[in-house]
Amino acid sequence: MARKRKPVRIEMPLSISIDDISLIGFFSNNIKNHQLAYSLNRTFEIELSREIDFESYDESENILYPFSSYYCYDEDSNMFYFLIETRNNDDVLLHQNLAEYNSILMIAHGNHKLIADKILNYPGSIPGVFLCKDISKIKNFRDFVKNSFLLDIDIYMRKMKEMAKQKESKSNEPIFFQL
Repeated sequence: MARKRKPVRIEMPLSISIDDISLIGFFSNNIKNHQLAYSLNRTFEIELSREIDFESYDESENILYPFSSYYCYDEDSNMFYFLIETRNNDDVLLHQNLAEYNSILMIAHGNHKLIADKILNYPGSIPGVFLCKDISKIKNFRDFVKNSFLLDIDIYMRKMKEMAKQKESKSNEPIFFQL
């Protein structure tokens, strides 16, 4: 049975603390991000949907790298989910400590630790995933998250808000038909 997709609502505060998030790395049998999003949606009853690409800024090269991403805001629990591929189409890694992972899931706000534990304790229930790991505590990666990743998430959220505003303003415009 197909589920009705909720419109994207961006209510997230634009500043996120590292203590407000859980990060999970997924090891999988080369499943694509859209397949993982579908599996997570079915298994944990969330509604990840494809949105704009997440972009990570590489300071040393002064370039933004796009990574496939899926997003969900659960109004009832005030939680946000971001599923981001760790390697983009040009084979660029999001971070050197993520080479062994296919994707990462960031869960923010609400009862993020409880949901993260639920996912970590049942990796076999997610088709195509053979292992999940809490990557929030990897020292080198934790520094990256504090110093760069959360800023990139902040920029991503601002873009999503702007796109939502543009869609809303376009939907209020009268529609003219050309004969």
